[in-house]
Formats: sequence, structure tokens, C-alpha cells
Amino acid sequence: MPVESLFEEDHLVPLALVGSTLFTFSQLDGCLYRISTQGQDEPGGYEQILLSGFLAPFCLPGHPFVYDLIHDSVTLTVREFPLVATGLGQPLERAIPSPSNQTHRIVSLIPDAEEATLRVVFESLTAAGDTLLLDLGCGDLRPVAPSHGAPKCIFADGTLVAESEVGWSMVRDGNSVGHGAGLIVAAASEFVVIKRSNKSGARFSVVRGAGEAEIVAPPGWSLISVAASDTRITAYGIHAEKGQHLLHMDPCDDCFTLAEAQCGTSQVFAMGAAADPVIRSTGLAIGSCWRTRRGLIAGIAAVRRELTVSQITPAGLPCVYVHAGRPPRGQELVVCLHGGPDSHELDDLRYGGTYRTVIDAGFDLLIINYPGSAGFGSDFQERAWLNWQAAIRETAKAVAEVMATRRTPEVSIFGVSFGAWVGLQLAEHVEPRQVVAMSPIINLQDHLQLHGDEPEFRRWAAVRFELTAGGPDDGEQHTRKCPARVVVIAPDEDEVVLPSSTRRSTDRATGHGREWSLVPVPGHHYPRTSAAAEHRWASLVNAIVQRRDSNARAFSAIDASTGSS
Repeated sequence: MPVESLFEEDHLVPLALVGSTLFTFSQLDGCLYRISTQGQDEPGGYEQILLSGFLAPFCLPGHPFVYDLIHDSVTLTVREFPLVATGLGQPLERAIPSPSNQTHRIVSLIPDAEEATLRVVFESLTAAGDTLLLDLGCGDLRPVAPSHGAPKCIFADGTLVAESEVGWSMVRDGNSVGHGAGLIVAAASEFVVIKRSNKSGARFSVVRGAGEAEIVAPPGWSLISVAASDTRITAYGIHAEKGQHLLHMDPCDDCFTLAEAQCGTSQVFAMGAAADPVIRSTGLAIGSCWRTRRGLIAGIAAVRRELTVSQITPAGLPCVYVHAGRPPRGQELVVCLHGGPDSHELDDLRYGGTYRTVIDAGFDLLIINYPGSAGFGSDFQERAWLNWQAAIRETAKAVAEVMATRRTPEVSIFGVSFGAWVGLQLAEHVEPRQVVAMSPIINLQDHLQLHGDEPEFRRWAAVRFELTAGGPDDGEQHTRKCPARVVVIAPDEDEVVLPSSTRRSTDRATGHGREWSLVPVPGHHYPRTSAAAEHRWASLVNAIVQRRDSNARAFSAIDASTGSS
């Protein structure tokens, strides 16, 4: 399928930069796409690279080739297709003696900095058999020294780095030389970058043969995504007051420097030892783009220079305020509340760029990180725990401050998942025109009990919420108290929130005489297909924009009727 939407672009992983052409792999359809440099104001277009006739294609980020590895009996046939600006070049084909396909199977391709080559990893089909490494160049075959996990790379000094479900490990000369928790997110010639994450955020470290050293963010910053080459460590970080930036550091240094400008929400992708990371950035004004060593490559969403995006901190809460730069200003403020709560949202093109459509319809946006959000320090995150009513009052104070300073006469609330639970209670304080709740947690106790058999979830919930059904933090009571009209956008296969719980809450609200409506949409808690995503984003636009338009027309008709009488 072609890449035609932000949802589809969100699932692309960069593989190689050839001249000014970036090659990417789609996690949705398993296809290869290319996109080339063009004017920043023009949206980019992706061309699919057909892999018809390939039996077992393999790629490794940073290496401009597609390898078709055909394992037949005791021979590995390698077809090596170079990536060129127009797509695939002419292949080089060769046959290499290999382990039997009756005893081993190909599982991956890894870089070997010691021999400056790539190695094919053959996994034994029996528990007693050895994992083997085959040099893709000269055909050298050798067993892997006993290690914990799957081989990921070989350092220049011959150290093998492996990864398993419990973490990373290193073996040199047959001896274990280190291990630890975390996932490998980048591999250079002499080190790897490790990520350890939990509900409070992520920590990153550099692991060399000599040991592990934590990557320390500048004061006040949280690192969200990190990747590296031999010469540069690149990170995307956020700050409560300074917003979003890219940060750079020499691998031999211990101090980051900030890039000159804000970058929107970004993902940093490792491209191997020899090439600097590629960054994908998305933002309401900047659109979507790929940042490469050759400059920017525009993505699906074009730049919108008439939009103004401001990082603000009303009542001390990290927020983003967005409006169109042309008069008149929006006559309604849409307050946007992320899910989680251990998450955050800043300048981004979430929900397929829906926010842009909302702004174009005459609304201003306040993207608000309520107390309890992750990424702005442990004090900010933890002060909401077991005290969500105070957090909601703080959020209401921030909304009131923005409405007063921006002189916006009306407000509505949009909350997704846990943000819907916050939004229903926030409505008791700010008197919105309506609340739009998407994939919503409405009855918090139902949600907690649904996942209560999971030990890790139970430990997580115990420090954040009252776990007694019907307790003071139970969102069910707000089906009666919420004074505004509520539109519930409910996925029919939601695996996080029981659809039956959502329907029951909606029915109870209408039974109390509240104006609630249920809009069923296909898909899971977050959509997994383009069709489900487009359906959901359209329902969201309809709930925020078209319902206001229809109400305005109804009021106009009433006014006209009153005037004529």
C-alpha cells in the first residue's frame, strides 16, 4: 500500500541515506519506500520499492543494500542489491557454504566492526546446538561463544554483544565481561547505547568493553530518544519550560549541546557506526520531516507558517498553546489531555494531524500536561499520586489563566484514555461546552480491576490510585456530576478498557438525564490499521468541529425565528 497518511508515515523506520534519497521500511506492510529531498514547504511523496521475487530479504540500518539470503541445504545464496537513487541497482550474486538448513535457520544480520563486515546469525534448531556466525564477505564460519541472548554486534576489539529478554551481555575471548538490564538501541564500533525504561521515563547509558556509563541529561531535561554513531550521540529531550530540542554529544565527552531551534516531537534512529542518526520530527507548524546529514527531507505533512506554537507554563504546568496567526482568533479553546498518566504531549501531529483541522475550523488549542505527567521530573509526576483531585484543581487553574489572558470566551475538553477520566472531572471546574472522550477510561475502578491480575500493573496502580471499588477517585461518579455534553468515541475491540464498561457508564449517565452520546469506531485502544485510524480521526473531527457548527446553525435558526415573531 502507498504511504499517504501520517499514520502510515508514523510506522516508517529509516534504513539508509543514499545521496539525497532516504530509504525507509514500513512496520505496517513490510515494504520498502524511498523519499527524496524537495522544498521544505512542499509535502513529500513516498515511492514503493518493489521486492517481488525476493525470497528472504534482509536489511541493516546504515547499510545501503538489500540482501536476499536463500538458505538451501548446505549453501547460502546471497543476492546483494545496492540501493541507488532510483531504487534497486543490479545485484551481485554469490554462493557460500553454510550450515545445513536441517540443523540451523537464519535469524538476523549483524555488524562486525572487528572484521569490517556483516555476519549472518544462524540459530540452531535444537537446544543443544551452537549458534553460528557466517561472514557475508569471505564465508568464514564460527560458533558464538556462550552468551545470554541473541548476538547483536561485534566490537572492534572482538567483543560480542548479545541481547535477551532480561538485558544485554558481552563476551570476549570466551569469557563474560559484562551484563546488565536494558535494550540495545544503537551499536557503534566500540560501544552500544542501552535504554532502560519504566513508567517514570527512560534512562540511557553507553556500554563499552571497559564498563557502563550513564548518559546524563542537562539539568531540567528528560531524554526521550537516543541513538549514536562512532562520532556522535544524538538525543531528543524535553523540558518543562524550554520545550523540545535535539541534543548532541561527542561519544568521548560527557556534556550535551542543544541544537539551535525547537524541533517538535522527534524520534532518533540509529544508522550504524559510520552514519549519524536520522531524526523524524513532527509538529503543528513544522509538519513532518526527516533530519539527515544531507539536510531536511519533507514528509507527508507540509509546513504551516501561519500557525503559532508557544511553550507556556500557566499555573506552573508545561503546556503548548497553538493558534492560527491570522485574525480573527479562535472563539473556543480546546483543552487536550493525553493518556497515561505516565506520558506527556507537546507540539506534535497526533491523531493524524486532527489538531490542524480543528485549528482551521476556528479553535485555539491548549495541550496541557497535568500533574502526574512523565518527563518533567519526579516531583511533578508524583505529586498527583493518591491526590488526583488536587491535580485536577491545578489543571483547572491553568485553563482559567489561559482563558483570561487569551480572552477566549468558550472552552471544550478533549481527553484520550486516562485523559478522558481527567477531563470528565476537569469539566466540573471549567464549565466546558462539551467533553470529547476517546478510547476513554471512565470508570477507573473497572480499569484497575480488569488488569489487577498483572503483578507489575498492580504495583504500578497501588502507588497512584485508591484501589477500593467505589472510592473517592472512582470516575464512575462523574457520569452524574459532569455538567457538559459528552461525546464518547469507543473502539469496539479496545483491549485496555472494556467496551462493556464504557457502554455501561454511558447508559448510566443518560439515565441520570445527562447528554451523553456513544460513537462506536472500529479497532483497538490505539488503531492498528490505516482504515481504523482514518475512521477514528474523522469521528474525532466530527465530534469537536461539526457538532459545534450544527449547534451554531441551530441557534441561528432559533434567533431568526424569534426575530421574525
